[in-house]
Amino acid sequence: MIKGEMKQTAGLLVFEGHLFDVRSGRVILRKAYDSTPDGDRYLMHRFADDLVLQLTGEAGVAQSEIAFLNGTGGGKKELIIMDYDGHAPRQVTSERSILLTPVWSPDGKGVTYTSYSAGNPDLYHLDLASGKKLLLSAKPGLNASPAWSPDGKRLALVLSRDGNSEIYTMEAGGKNAKKLTDSPGINTSPSWSPSGREIVFTSDREGSPQIYVMDVSGKGVRRLTRGTNYADLAVWSPRGDRIALSMRKQGFFDIFVLDMKSGELFQLTSRAGNNEHPSWSPDGRHIVFSSTRSGGPDIYVMHMDGSGIRRLTYTRRATSPVWSPRAVSSEHALKGVPDKPSDRKGGMAASR
Repeated sequence: MIKGEMKQTAGLLVFEGHLFDVRSGRVILRKAYDSTPDGDRYLMHRFADDLVLQLTGEAGVAQSEIAFLNGTGGGKKELIIMDYDGHAPRQVTSERSILLTPVWSPDGKGVTYTSYSAGNPDLYHLDLASGKKLLLSAKPGLNASPAWSPDGKRLALVLSRDGNSEIYTMEAGGKNAKKLTDSPGINTSPSWSPSGREIVFTSDREGSPQIYVMDVSGKGVRRLTRGTNYADLAVWSPRGDRIALSMRKQGFFDIFVLDMKSGELFQLTSRAGNNEHPSWSPDGRHIVFSSTRSGGPDIYVMHMDGSGIRRLTYTRRATSPVWSPRAVSSEHALKGVPDKPSDRKGGMAASR
């Protein structure tokens, strides 16, 4: 049984939550949280994550966030961040330009994306706390599809400086680019394995876009998808045992999950518009994606088996969702380090 009490004390909003064993009456969890007066959602999210941790041994995702691109007209887009359940959306860029391929940094403190704001598709990193934008790559041609290594020390990306779209890695600061692919056609959409030893990517080297995997040196390339003329946007599960991808079947794109051990492919969406841009929750139990099932593209979330589909946005211009890592406060809870009181407001928006 769960009980909780919310009250205001000395200008703070305080919530005390309890988890009881009904049969024995034993208190399993008792914890107090505080925040500024408008922080009720933030307090509930913290308690929810601690409940999940207590019951499953793994931190929850209630304090995580989802970033996505929202169209503003004329092909232009801006970066939006919302809570994991679709609440509190807020615009964090004012580019007035074409934006592409956002991705969170592993520490959850920033988002890396491509912008045409300077005329060329260049790669930038936005620090969410300060609002400062750092230029990471401005090579001639395309600088896109960023993917951070799990340790945050390297970045995989797509460059077309030699005329063909190829996958490179470079240091976090944008230096020492190393070419991993060198094949005819397009190579794009890299995603690191949780171990940091492999990268999945899209290539049309054999005629149609398919999903391949290689080690981080660019060697050991092997094809993963067959039976379709278009597979793209593969992302590795945080658990490392499967990848989610978008694949065209019967004229529409749907979300599939590929078991990396057995090679078995599972279809999660069907007969509901185009479903693309899958991204895993930090616990690997949910997938966020974009879908045109209600007309224009919006953001939806589902369980990892394709059940429980729920709509998060209603703009009909929302694409490219990416789920953040766990909140820093959840990591602190795992390590037994208490959060500082009153340094965050309600929701996730006011902390920035």
